[in-house]
Amino acid sequence: MTENQPSVKDIILKRREQQSTPGARSDRYRVALVVEGGGMRGVVSAGMVSALENLNLRDSFDVVYGCSAGAISGAYFVAGQSRYGTTIFYENINNDQFINFKRAFFGRPVLSLEYLLDHVCKHLKILDVDKIIDGDIPLKIIATSVTDGQGTLLDRFANEIELFDSMRASARIPVVAGPPVKVRNKLCLDGALTEAVPYHSALRDGCTHVLALLTRPQGVYRKKPGVVDSVLFAPMLSRYGSALVNTYMSRDVTYLNEIKELYAMVGDGKENAVGVVQLSDKNLVVSSLEKSRARLVKGAAEGFKAVYRFFCDADPEVVELLSVYDRTGKFAPPLTRS
Repeated sequence: MTENQPSVKDIILKRREQQSTPGARSDRYRVALVVEGGGMRGVVSAGMVSALENLNLRDSFDVVYGCSAGAISGAYFVAGQSRYGTTIFYENINNDQFINFKRAFFGRPVLSLEYLLDHVCKHLKILDVDKIIDGDIPLKIIATSVTDGQGTLLDRFANEIELFDSMRASARIPVVAGPPVKVRNKLCLDGALTEAVPYHSALRDGCTHVLALLTRPQGVYRKKPGVVDSVLFAPMLSRYGSALVNTYMSRDVTYLNEIKELYAMVGDGKENAVGVVQLSDKNLVVSSLEKSRARLVKGAAEGFKAVYRFFCDADPEVVELLSVYDRTGKFAPPLTRS
């Protein structure tokens, strides 16, 4: 690339203007959307993809990469259901059915991904799986291999089971969210252990431009491992080998380097291959185990606004509102006067 290349923002907006669609581009670029997760903090990037959907920018992307909760939000984005999926955080899983610390006393996971994926995503806020498996925008999910502690890319899902197992593996925070998940004969855990913001995967795949959606505000990074990590979690993970333990205990350094490198690719005089959408206020941190509906709605709204600031240079007021999502595809006709 050269300095004469357009920025990711310019390409995305021009594609919308030209009504360009995936697989039928008039330009030579490959633009990736990269979505960070982080448990309940993923509500921020969920708000961001909702804004992209609201701005009619879905078709401007060629591929979507997601990690952990970001993989789930990425799935709803590919399916054209982002605003629908965002409500899951503050309507369906901010409760004891998903987050329950009492389960830890009985040796059970604090987070129930089974409740989220097998109940909420399949029966309450139904994910349109067909639009992902047979859709026009590939979804690529990041997980971490238990065997060698390295990142692994899961895509080209054969069926619903493989898709949901991939999302489950990517969000399987060690110990807290349950045991490793087997996907294609490989045991996997939380993708954030190795690539919380999977732009490396996008660039390795040949993407020329990346838009990264981050869930932590600027200047806020992953905390260093604490006593609980050292005396409880690390020994429990050691049954899978030292490679995974090393990956787990160094994840704060991995994340810091990831963000620094990401921002090094952004700015005037650079190739502008990367655009970053991130909250600026450090006080807007959402906990990965947040259950407060008000704080979750606030996180989604701030993520939504951040996208508008990036693309529109505007700071809109965002309110929570009701919208219709029809699972049957048979909307009632409008009322008419006789």
